[in-house]
Amino acid sequence: MRTCLQRIRAASTNKRLRWIPTGTIRNTKRHRCDGRDNFASEVILGDGDFSLCDPRSGPPFRIRRATEEEVEEEERTLRVYDGSLDPDTNYSGFVQVQVWGPDGQILAKQSEYFKPVQTSKCSLSSSGSSAGTAPPVRPTDSPMTFLFGVICGTILVVLVLILVICLIRRRNSCPYDGDDGEHLGLTALLRRTVHRSSHLTRGSHLSKLPYFGPIAAEELPAVYAEKHLDTDLLFRSEFEALPDVFRDRTTTASDSIDNICKNRYPEIKAFDQTRVRLSSDLDIPGSDYINANFVEGYREKKLYICAQAPLKSTICDFWRMIWQQGVSVIVMLTGLEENGEEKCAQYWSDSKSLEVSYFSVTLISFKKCSDYILRTLLLKCSKNEEVCQREVLHFHFLMWSDFLSPGQPSWLLRFIKRVNEHYTPERGPLLVHCSEGVGRTGTYVAIDSLIEQLDSEGIVDIFSFVTHLRYHRNHLIRTLEEYMFVYRALMEHSQFGDTELELHHLRDHYELLKGKVRDNCRTGLEVEFEKLNDVFEEPKTYCVGAWDINRCKNRYECIIPYDMNRVILLPSIADQSSYINASHIQGYYRSLSFIITQDPLPQTIWDFWRMVKEQHITTLVMLSELGPDLNKCPQYWPGENEEEIYETVRVKWKSSSQTSHYILRQFVVTDMEDDQKHLCSQFQLINWSSSGGGVPENVSSLIVAIEHVQQYHNSQLSTGPITVHCSGGGDRSGIYVALSDLIEQARCDERVDVFQTTKYARAQRHCLLQTLEQYDFLYRGLIHYVERCTVPKCPIMYFFIIKDLNVFPNNHLLSHPKQKHEPKATGSAQNNKNIQSAYLPPVIGEEPLLYIKKYVYRTRISLHTV
Repeated sequence: MRTCLQRIRAASTNKRLRWIPTGTIRNTKRHRCDGRDNFASEVILGDGDFSLCDPRSGPPFRIRRATEEEVEEEERTLRVYDGSLDPDTNYSGFVQVQVWGPDGQILAKQSEYFKPVQTSKCSLSSSGSSAGTAPPVRPTDSPMTFLFGVICGTILVVLVLILVICLIRRRNSCPYDGDDGEHLGLTALLRRTVHRSSHLTRGSHLSKLPYFGPIAAEELPAVYAEKHLDTDLLFRSEFEALPDVFRDRTTTASDSIDNICKNRYPEIKAFDQTRVRLSSDLDIPGSDYINANFVEGYREKKLYICAQAPLKSTICDFWRMIWQQGVSVIVMLTGLEENGEEKCAQYWSDSKSLEVSYFSVTLISFKKCSDYILRTLLLKCSKNEEVCQREVLHFHFLMWSDFLSPGQPSWLLRFIKRVNEHYTPERGPLLVHCSEGVGRTGTYVAIDSLIEQLDSEGIVDIFSFVTHLRYHRNHLIRTLEEYMFVYRALMEHSQFGDTELELHHLRDHYELLKGKVRDNCRTGLEVEFEKLNDVFEEPKTYCVGAWDINRCKNRYECIIPYDMNRVILLPSIADQSSYINASHIQGYYRSLSFIITQDPLPQTIWDFWRMVKEQHITTLVMLSELGPDLNKCPQYWPGENEEEIYETVRVKWKSSSQTSHYILRQFVVTDMEDDQKHLCSQFQLINWSSSGGGVPENVSSLIVAIEHVQQYHNSQLSTGPITVHCSGGGDRSGIYVALSDLIEQARCDERVDVFQTTKYARAQRHCLLQTLEQYDFLYRGLIHYVERCTVPKCPIMYFFIIKDLNVFPNNHLLSHPKQKHEPKATGSAQNNKNIQSAYLPPVIGEEPLLYIKKYVYRTRISLHTV
């Protein structure tokens, strides 16, 4: 049933009746949106407007399109003029209600007259029927006035809401200074986290918010695995919750017109509050600016300078910063050029001194290691007629591309360890730079600092520390991959610790491993080997090798190369397939690489020689016996004084010889398409046990073979990998490659890491080093090499720079009366009367020193090959 206010009748005290709106009449029911009866909530009388007395009228949401009859009826409906009330007059009135009855007739009912009310001299208003008096009515009120008030009120409310939102965002987007240092606003953190995580599936095990608090060391593997699920969903949510903007951080200096050209990338700026300020030159605007910031490490134990790579125009500023801040150790995490793009201007010279303003930078030593280059630079400052100098160590990491992460956490962890062996806080801030000075730089600083927290407290708070880093320099750790790599590196450090050993500790460590672990029936060696099963590895595919067309090319179904590092053959007219069961294996030194493959099958001999030709292979190592059986190798080479043609490859026998350790055969391999030839030598080891995957019976024989193979390969100056094959390309090949790798480590670094070497080999091919017997053999073979063989050090190149006595400190004055050589100046040194250089070959068993005119400054360069 619908009701409507139909008429309002009023009468003055002198009983004179007329149609008069008489004030405010309030209804006890409010509008409802459920289709039930609707009453007018409030009617204002005396406002000078018209009232439509139609019982069919209702609220807007109940109006439908009117018919023609309804329009005509509406035109006939009585319209009542709500005239103004007379001032200083008594009024009374009643309310009449009309409704539609069930038979279509109108039913009416009216109330009693309410108590008279008197209007004021200026205005009058009336209350509801139950009110004794009514508030005054303003005669000047009009629809336009009401509309204007509504609009103004709405605008005011919107402005207040905008102001409140802006204040909340500014407050919660940055840390605040409190008793405990900088903290991320809790409101902002929850708001961002809820917003970022709103796409998680409700009710699933991932619907909970990511945990941002400290993580115990023993919980890191489980936490990493959980965050890694569903395409790194929780990692992504956590990374996106990191703050990007801070209220109290500005970049005025970076935005200055004088300094914009000094920024390598426009979006990477230096916060004014933490930027490194150079001593300014009053005549040069912006001369105190360099794109670098101070960053505090864990508990302020270490102070970093995070900087962008210098441009050619800012090399002088770069060395000014190093000199003024007392920097003596530089960590460089970028190449000079990557993917055809310049990433860093070379701020040193590899051949002669680099003169920059009043600085002189001279390379005095160079050591090439597995993953990095260590340079020793002599920095001399000759400003204000005063000559001062300082030695600067330059660690250049080689295994990190922009926007990616290093292939193995152990590479970077080992590099950080090397840097920390040479760095102490007394040597000044640690300068770290990549190209932008944020991605790789932030990752390095985070891992270095959080390892200290992990070792000190047994917990690690990655989210809070990365927030702390970004508070000092914007965008530190820029990509999700870098953020995940921080987790993975810390996880591996907590799982396995530092497994690298110095050679003089190798025997003692092995004896400890052979003993029983306390409260456990297993030996330490068993425990260490079983940890290899806890290694987290990204899932790898091997689809190509599993194709039906390629299955006949696999000797064993369980040993198939991974797609990521399989050897890819060039398609030929005879065979369009690119598949061979062979894998590229990276050695300890990036220049020391291998190919591990299975023994050729009769139907894959042609593929084998295609690989030899295309990969420029000069050294083959055969670890299996000849024979027709499945676990033996067929003869895939021509007989004595014969040659074989395999499609476009001609293989001709050249020579054969035998020692007590191996048989050496040599072949001439010719590419018949372009008539290119190269010599290929095959070493067939003859002292390996024939009991399946067993280890060699003679440790010494394998060590000698490995050394001879390596020496031959180096003498060929070959760029091709050493190719090792056994029955399935698994057990024996894995032992040979891993032990070769460990011998290279011992020879060049005088340290070895059996655990990490095994872990890395297993990550590159199926079925490598799968038994405890093989793992134990690596230790025994290495101890045999170290104790019974003279460990030849890597060839060393020495450069001797002769200066005046007052240039170098006393500890750089060396003399050696047994060796007296007069060096001859070469290259640019011929024109420099104060500098002479000479090359002195290494003397076995004695570190060579050069005696020249009593005052000598010694420098040294270690190279893999000379």
